[in-house]
Amino acid sequence: MLDPIKLFDQLDKSKSEIKTLRKAQSEIVSQYFANLQKESRIGIKLPTGSGKSLIAILILEAWRREGKTVAILTANKGLAEDMKLRCEELGIESATIFTAYGDDAYRMRRTLNLLQYKKAQKIAIFNYHSYLYGTEYKQEISPPDILVIDDASEFEIPRNDFFTVRINREKHDKVYNKIIDTLNEYSHLYPNLHDFKRNSGKLTSIELVYFIHVDKVWKAIRDNLPELMKDDDFRFSYSRNLKALPSSLVFISNDEIEIRPLLSPESSLKMGNIEQTIFMSATLPDEELLHKTFGIGKSGIFLIDESQISEQAFKEIQTLGRRLVFPLDLSEFRAQERERCKEIIETLAKSHKKVLVLTNSRFEADSIQKYLTAKAVCTGPYSNPDDGRYFAQEVESGALICANRYLGLDFPGKTCQVEVIVRLPSIWDTVDAFQLSVLNNSYYVEQRVANRLIQSLGRCNRLVNDEALYYILDSRILSRIAGEEQYLRYFPQNLFSELMTGYVLSEGGNVAKAIAYGEKSFFGIEDPKFREFLDETKKQWSPPEIDEFVSKYDLEIEAWEKSIAGSYEASGEIFDFVGEDCKKKCGASRRNLEALSAFNFYLSAMNYYLAFQYHSSAKGKTMCLKELKKAIEQGCNSSWFNNLRAIYNELVGADELEIDFVRTEVRQCKQEISLVIDDFISHYSSKRRNWKDTYNELGGTIQGGTHGQMVDALQGFFELLGFKAIKGNNEAGEPDLMAFSPAYEWKYILSVEAKTKEKGEKESKGSVAQVLADSGVIKGRHKEYEVYPVLITQKEDFDTKAVKAAERQVMLLTTTALSTLFQKIYEIIKTWSELSPKNRPSFIDAFISPYELKNIFEPKEDPVIKISSL
Repeated sequence: MLDPIKLFDQLDKSKSEIKTLRKAQSEIVSQYFANLQKESRIGIKLPTGSGKSLIAILILEAWRREGKTVAILTANKGLAEDMKLRCEELGIESATIFTAYGDDAYRMRRTLNLLQYKKAQKIAIFNYHSYLYGTEYKQEISPPDILVIDDASEFEIPRNDFFTVRINREKHDKVYNKIIDTLNEYSHLYPNLHDFKRNSGKLTSIELVYFIHVDKVWKAIRDNLPELMKDDDFRFSYSRNLKALPSSLVFISNDEIEIRPLLSPESSLKMGNIEQTIFMSATLPDEELLHKTFGIGKSGIFLIDESQISEQAFKEIQTLGRRLVFPLDLSEFRAQERERCKEIIETLAKSHKKVLVLTNSRFEADSIQKYLTAKAVCTGPYSNPDDGRYFAQEVESGALICANRYLGLDFPGKTCQVEVIVRLPSIWDTVDAFQLSVLNNSYYVEQRVANRLIQSLGRCNRLVNDEALYYILDSRILSRIAGEEQYLRYFPQNLFSELMTGYVLSEGGNVAKAIAYGEKSFFGIEDPKFREFLDETKKQWSPPEIDEFVSKYDLEIEAWEKSIAGSYEASGEIFDFVGEDCKKKCGASRRNLEALSAFNFYLSAMNYYLAFQYHSSAKGKTMCLKELKKAIEQGCNSSWFNNLRAIYNELVGADELEIDFVRTEVRQCKQEISLVIDDFISHYSSKRRNWKDTYNELGGTIQGGTHGQMVDALQGFFELLGFKAIKGNNEAGEPDLMAFSPAYEWKYILSVEAKTKEKGEKESKGSVAQVLADSGVIKGRHKEYEVYPVLITQKEDFDTKAVKAAERQVMLLTTTALSTLFQKIYEIIKTWSELSPKNRPSFIDAFISPYELKNIFEPKEDPVIKISSL
């Protein structure tokens, strides 16, 4: 190939602002030319604004002039047009190629562009969607010899979508519920189905349908196929993935049913045969996750990052624009914190005119939009890239509010200089949720959060002279600054330094200090304190040393490749080998690998079952049962793997393996409680307070707060006990609080009425009557649950008539008595917080759950709950 450096020197740069290469660009292009021309897969990981686009253009143009077909993929049309403009400014021939739909003139130009691309006369610039569907589905676009994927971390989303069949609940509510209904007889194995049915499932709640029940899901889909096929999104995805569907996993969440492989091998795409693919991003993950993300099994990935350039070049790319990140301390409880977030966004929008707001739920985005609109702040939701362009170019003041969108937004120059991150990125899709809640794969989740957070903190500083402020309103980031690093260890030096500088300048996340600094001391001002703290925190940073187990990812990818191709027995053998490898290394690893090992045994069992089902393999059924036993044994006390006992018995047609569903379900409940408690500890650990302060305030509020405060505090406390607590609508005859137990064998609802100290020393019969009336409303709506009416009062006693009226109907509880249970939970959380991650799984059984509390709240002849019983 031509030397890209010499090529740049020869280009006509009269129309371009770029006259010379930055040192980092020059060094990376030189490394590529000297050492990497023949490598098939390359990663280039550099910060936003370091000039990756020009690196890509020069490499591609050097190859094109050698007669190679070349292309670059961008996230959207806007970025593709920007890339074309950069090519034009340098006198390089290029063409954007988008969807085939348009008027006659557009289609003719597109056809000509495709022809010129195929003849290596132009660099082709695609957006992700146009390339994937043009090469793989319509098969009208030939893959290039050399391909660059810009913002490669974002490419994962449309790539996964290509291999996924979705049944969206909002579009197909009837079909969604019919599929849920087909699994009702196995509801003891799928405890979240009840919550999904009433549309109240948590973000982290997920059900993976066991392979023996997948046929029931497909029958429900086939029965409703005429309706589903009216939806273009479903029809196209169903048609293109038809051959791979037997090997796909079926995930159910509160919002959709998702059918997909866990990994999509590169060989499943024509991209697998491309001579060289270059992945470019500020957030390429580590080796294992990068291989799994793009299904690259046998090829090595040669990574170029900051560590492979000179110190001078490294310093240069860290001075591209100025950015300051403020991690704010908003560790108020519940409603107060939500209102405080809205007030801060309003203040920033009015003082800086424009603000980008990132949330991780549509509900939260809608709530913020309503609030800002009422405060005379112009707002708009983000639905597609056009909304972003309009906000950048046409809107003079206001807020653009995005839900579940942390990347692909670009606001260079002064189009928007302030961003607010309301909640840290968390669960992105069903696989993320499954990795966290079932496989306990915190290593995977940490990287996902880090990568998305890094991407989100680069939306408003895109050019060399940009200045941008970022405000993070989620207090959980402060616990990461002060405690175990987790995802912060994946931050590059410049971003880590800017975050820590914001922490120092705001005096530990003080809201008023951060807002005042942003208004008066940043834009257009060279504050010596900023430079001093930034330089100091850069010295504190060191490249992360992450000693983690690396799985046999090449074999995992090969196993999925064979499964999708229908070689089920071969796939089962490979998954078994991977499971055994994980099992051997469980003791040596810092992280618990039992679940990962067990899941590979499960996948092995699934593929042997497919061999039995589709190839009538007698060996398939025998090996399926053997692998199921290994998964059960290796899964230890995990409820998900214990449920495989029922799957085993169903396959053999006898109760061969003993099943204690209550014990399994209690364990499942307590695993979920551990996640809630982890979040509580993380959220309320900051300079201003720690979780112990918050917990004690919670208790004080229950015993002495106003009615509204008391209900808020009780809601938080019941959630720490594993209930799903929802505040009722008093005007509709509902109680103050409805606390749902997990939807397992013992399903009950606490219908809670809260009473403060007002009006007399003892609780009256009238209060008991109110509890009964409100619980009657709940009984009519939730017939599958037992309803336990409960009166919780700040008063110290109940009068005789109240006790008599409550017999066998309502349980009576004073907040003084409740404080005994409150203290017990405190001790449990304290012990949990002091345990290492390795030792925590063995402590989970010590949590108190709705199972242990059922007998306490169930109506009795003596309705007063005593301290002794708690």
